[in-house]
Amino acid sequence: MSLPMSSLFSAFIALWAIAIAVKLVPPGPFESRTAQQEREWRLSFHNPSARKAPFSLLTDAQVQTQLLNPMRLPYLAQALRNTTCRHASSACFSSPDSRFLDVGCGIGLGTMGLANGHGFNMLGVDILDNAVNWATAHQNSDDGERSTTGGGEAQVKGTLEFRQGSTYSLPVADASVDGVVAMNVLEHTEDLQRLLQEVQRVLKPGGVFAFHTINRSWPAYWMMIKMAQDWMLLKRRRANNWRFFVSPAEISGLLREHNFAVQRADFMGLRPSFNLQQLRQTWKIGWGGLLSHYVRAADLSVEYMGYAILKNAPY
Repeated sequence: MSLPMSSLFSAFIALWAIAIAVKLVPPGPFESRTAQQEREWRLSFHNPSARKAPFSLLTDAQVQTQLLNPMRLPYLAQALRNTTCRHASSACFSSPDSRFLDVGCGIGLGTMGLANGHGFNMLGVDILDNAVNWATAHQNSDDGERSTTGGGEAQVKGTLEFRQGSTYSLPVADASVDGVVAMNVLEHTEDLQRLLQEVQRVLKPGGVFAFHTINRSWPAYWMMIKMAQDWMLLKRRRANNWRFFVSPAEISGLLREHNFAVQRADFMGLRPSFNLQQLRQTWKIGWGGLLSHYVRAADLSVEYMGYAILKNAPY
């Protein structure tokens, strides 16, 4: 006995309504990132009112160090190294005069990894005073050394410096840096236009902007919001907002608007690897158990990395 189409349609609508009610379906994107925010959710990374927010970044940063950096730092370093060295107007990464900027650096573990493991002269900038203070205090300690190198150990380590500042008003001069990196920053940024304007301002012609961010996709909603944040409690509550995630097409378009050359073919995906054997050994469903490490992937549907080169440089 078959059900009439009207009954099937009604059942589908009912199931869809239940899914929305329990937030199994991602919300629609903002019409404007800067004009509309959810009332209960406020950005903490780039909002001056949050500069004295309780310091709760260390746990997330440790996960970032152990799992993400071994996969992402070599990619970001290669992007910085290959692009800056090919232009006569820009200092090579190994030159004492070269300078690279990590925007939204948090407690600086990625910044330390690029300096200690890959030889870049790094300046890390973050809006949170306590994050910058922690990074400065630990940059020469064992914590800084373990922060890691992400797959490399430079023969000559780069210099390290940390400053408090906003991604919307970076504390460096015009055309003064050879490369800018943004690790897990774009998806927390209200005004991507303003951020990219600042990146464009501080980069030398031919400089590179390299980034790691999260796609605004259904797989990312399920993986980063529902699983990691809501169900498995691997992230701080409301640490991520799906509506602020950034698709590869969106960031590529914005970069081209700001005079960058960008190729989607250069983008690389990242995804966690599931380890059932380690789960049986540790009985942990989170990091260090079922989620044992990250791997690179061609799929950009959840997390991905990319880079772009500022134009008007001699080739």
